Amino acid sequence: MSDFRKKVLVGNIVLHPDIIQQFLIKADYNLLYDTPKDKLTLIVGEGGFDEKVLFEIRNVPHESALKLAEGLGLKHISSNELLCVWSNN
Repeated sequence: MSDFRKKVLVGNIVLHPDIIQQFLIKADYNLLYDTPKDKLTLIVGEGGFDEKVLFEIRNVPHESALKLAEGLGLKHISSNELLCVWSNN
């Protein structure tokens, strides 16, 4: 039986932050939440040419983005009325 406290429901997608974190253990990654578009994006890499979008999900409530960031153990980097950013570095 799965532990529902460790799952994050994003629209009709169920994400498992603990499993995502295991696969990205040696990577630098950022979670971005675009407030006007309700869009959640997970980016892996340090920026520039090696930066890759792992996934992008639309119609995501801010609460789900926050819960995923917390589940991934990310630190809040910045936010304004347009964008919230969390990072593992």
